[in-house]
Amino acid sequence: MTPGEVVAKTVGAEEISYSAVRRYVEAHEMEWPLYSDADAARAHGHDTVIAPWSMLLTAAMPAYWAPGEEPLKPGTLPPFMWTKLDLPGSEMVTTSVDLEFLEPLRIGDRIETTYRIVRETPKTTRVGEGVYVDFELEFRRQDGTVVAVERTSIYSYTPSAPSPSASSPPPVPATSSAPPGPVGSASSPHAGDLVGPLSMHLSLQRLVMVSGANRDFAPTHIDNEAAREGGAPAAYADIMFIFTMIDRLLLEWAGPSAVLRRIGPVKLHDFVLSGEDLAVTGTVRDVAEATASDGRAGTEVEVEIAFTQGARRPVTGRGRVWTPA
Repeated sequence: MTPGEVVAKTVGAEEISYSAVRRYVEAHEMEWPLYSDADAARAHGHDTVIAPWSMLLTAAMPAYWAPGEEPLKPGTLPPFMWTKLDLPGSEMVTTSVDLEFLEPLRIGDRIETTYRIVRETPKTTRVGEGVYVDFELEFRRQDGTVVAVERTSIYSYTPSAPSPSASSPPPVPATSSAPPGPVGSASSPHAGDLVGPLSMHLSLQRLVMVSGANRDFAPTHIDNEAAREGGAPAAYADIMFIFTMIDRLLLEWAGPSAVLRRIGPVKLHDFVLSGEDLAVTGTVRDVAEATASDGRAGTEVEVEIAFTQGARRPVTGRGRVWTPA
């Protein structure tokens, strides 16, 4: 594989539908009106409701199985391309994910994904010998329009000691937390403003609901025993759930006229475990008057995101929204 090389192309299993959007909104309790209220969506220039921005990876996911194929094996992972490429090593971990949104996802869209290698960096780390691989994914709808770009870094390696999944990664202590209360307003943001928190009890039932909505049926996300066999204390949330909670935080704060531009880079430090209460918080880092690339005047707000569970901060990252001037 060489830099810039297209290593795979996939097509989402189905078109985005009203029913798929409704299930996604329900499972994640998404309050932003353009995901569920057709009149609100039309008032902001859309034909009807749009799909959640964070639903992109679900919309792009190929089918797990099709007639004529071999039966699925127990423990089958979601049909993304990471594990299908000829990379060195027996283990693979994602180290960073960054999604940039260019166009909203519409009812009837079907998403094609192109995977490219950006760079490969051989490196020996404390967990083993392997290679860091940076990917760029381009997502297009059926008319050829690019709707989003993803930049993902993974480390593929051969363990020199027991796999790091044999125990939970060391916790990252929370440096601060927002005061309890509803998500605030973005009508007049200033650097340093707190955003959120959003709170949710992440029960195993919730993870099963999320799995049915986002089509990530990896056993570690819905089965405590499977998660423990993989080294986690219990079933834990997937990256799509994490993106969706950041989506909720930003848009419920910014209001119905906002446009979500970016989630990421998001870094994973620890498991987001079932059975725990989680809080999603943010801090406004930059406010700049500007005009969006699609011609919409607005305010660009960069927000730092943290999940806090007691004294642990398993996920950190950033997001970016545009709001009207």
